[in-house]
Amino acid sequence: IHVFDRQTHEDRRLTVTTWEWNKHPSYSPDGSQIVFYSNRVAGWKHVWLMNADGSQVHNISGWDKSNDWDPVWVKRPLAEPTQQELQPLLPAGTTVPGATPALADYVGKILFKSDREGTPAFYLLDPATGNVVRDDDPNVGFYYTEASQRDMTSPDGRYRLFVKQNHGYEIWQEDMVTQAQEFVVGLRPESRSGPGFHFALPGVNYDPAWSSDTRYVAYVTEADGNDEIHLFDRVTKQDKRLTYNTYEWDKHPSWSPDGKQIVFWSNRVSGYKHLWIMGADGSNQTNLSGWGQYNDWDPIWIKYAPSPAPQLTLAPVPTPGPVATPTIHSPDWYVGKILFKSDRAGNEALYAMNADGSGVEQLTDPNAGFYYVQALQQDSTSADGRYKLYVTKVGDDIQIWQQDTVTGQVGYVVGGTRGPDYDPAWAPDNRFVAYVSEQDGHDEVHLLDRKSGTDTRLTVTNWEWNKHPSFSPDGSQIVFYSNRESGFSHIWLMNADGSMQHNISGWATANDWDPVWVKVAPTPLK
Repeated sequence: IHVFDRQTHEDRRLTVTTWEWNKHPSYSPDGSQIVFYSNRVAGWKHVWLMNADGSQVHNISGWDKSNDWDPVWVKRPLAEPTQQELQPLLPAGTTVPGATPALADYVGKILFKSDREGTPAFYLLDPATGNVVRDDDPNVGFYYTEASQRDMTSPDGRYRLFVKQNHGYEIWQEDMVTQAQEFVVGLRPESRSGPGFHFALPGVNYDPAWSSDTRYVAYVTEADGNDEIHLFDRVTKQDKRLTYNTYEWDKHPSWSPDGKQIVFWSNRVSGYKHLWIMGADGSNQTNLSGWGQYNDWDPIWIKYAPSPAPQLTLAPVPTPGPVATPTIHSPDWYVGKILFKSDRAGNEALYAMNADGSGVEQLTDPNAGFYYVQALQQDSTSADGRYKLYVTKVGDDIQIWQQDTVTGQVGYVVGGTRGPDYDPAWAPDNRFVAYVSEQDGHDEVHLLDRKSGTDTRLTVTNWEWNKHPSFSPDGSQIVFYSNRESGFSHIWLMNADGSMQHNISGWATANDWDPVWVKVAPTPLK
């Protein structure tokens, strides 16, 4: 957190941490203090307070293994919300707990993700009635992925829309017969005029969706300064902005089967993500899923009955019961374990498991958070303890550098490619660095050989994330997390050369993320 003096134009840094976040500052009514949130010390987000000059920094929301974030200090009486803001114009209905719809029943419904019952899950909304049902079909993740792919595929199946990083994030199409690729819409500074020119907008462009007649593409762009939905006419090459907000997001458009309406999600009005619906021309924008203090996101309007999903053997996910007394493990117990975060029990918590995915256990040891942070710091520190990897911004690029902790000297490691590079982790032999790069158009795990300078891409997906790599103690394997296949984040394992990639944390409709492989026994807290 910095403070900028508008009169003297002086800038001063108020918070000083090594890698932790310090975010969302808000002044007290008299301007003498600033509240913010940080994940320092425990690794969890907590609310902190400091004087306006950066002194007297202290935690004010406690040390629970939960997250507190985005504080705002109220300075004046708040305006009463209008009746229109309090009530959706379409009935939101009620959530019917649990159902397994027949495949034909999906057609015309809106399938979306929500945490309205605590744990993220898939829900099915009937736009005609507003009624919502939680989808308990174990194959719903596959149905959702298939519907998402259909939204990006022309109705005749020949063309596929995709996001490509090419002087910015652009929307392209691929001919599935000839494999020829063609620009659709996005940042194209070299093609603002002349033959082959389509349309150019500055900023990031993503979330494309075909209309049923293939003439239009709805998509999201940051060209307006925030995430807004636009409509591109493939025939006239005209672009039309459909949503207008000051800073709020409007994302993930999906067409109705008849092409007359578009569903999307937005955090306008309440700050929570809710589903909205509008005419294909942007008219009659209306909240569809209610105003509850929960999030609904990534809707897909189902146009065809889903294909039967392949039969999978789902890994059992233990449901932790009430814990009367915390289980305290010795530091040696953690060696060789994979620690990770998960919301599988409803709230974010820390878990441990063996390298084969067995022995999953929610950690109730009050020291577990500190052990997790120690393991993270060890991943970013060379085995001899001398060099520390860190992420820094150079110009407009996010790069990975190292610091010699003895001399204080810093040096470039990797970066300068088309996109941010982050999440670095040393191999135990100090020769290799695994990291995440967006140079491929989305988040993929790469391996840098410090000796030869060779960089190898280890994961290859279309749009999904692959993040937070961590080496095994012997350096032969890498654990990471990905939202491939199901749309939820799960823990994956691969050999250090990228081979044998497989899910080890199961296919539950919950998220597992940020794994770290413990290589040495953590230091107990005094």
